[in-house]
Amino acid sequence: TSLPLPALEGAVMTLASAVVLGWLGMPAGGAGIGTTIRVLVNGYVHINVDWHHGPLQRWIASPRWHRWHHADVPAAYGKNLASIFPIFDVMFGTNYDPGPCRERVGAEGVPETNLLLLMAWPFVEWGRMIGAMLPKPRVTEP
Repeated sequence: TSLPLPALEGAVMTLASAVVLGWLGMPAGGAGIGTTIRVLVNGYVHINVDWHHGPLQRWIASPRWHRWHHADVPAAYGKNLASIFPIFDVMFGTNYDPGPCRERVGAEGVPETNLLLLMAWPFVEWGRMIGAMLPKPRVTEP
């Protein structure tokens, strides 16, 4: 099962990409094209297919390569962080590419097949984490 990016995360990433490209001085049209390409590539690497790019696999991210980023396998944790150019993972030692990924993807407790629960999950998890950080009320004995 491929886990789609929550809509809020996708919107924030797209806005951040456009803002950064504009801040770097790229003309609005170029920033729009660059952001569109990034969004399309991000969607492409998250589809649930076993495609790779042969001799270009170190240069352009593929769904097979990126799927390892989401695999629930300790050897793959913190690996394949690039969403477009895997060469950066090769350079920084975070590349993991043992071949096709037939492992479970996702993390314990994250809904896999219910889109509405998946979209709500980050908010539920943030609420749980915030609740755990809040001071607990003191109970006094009568």
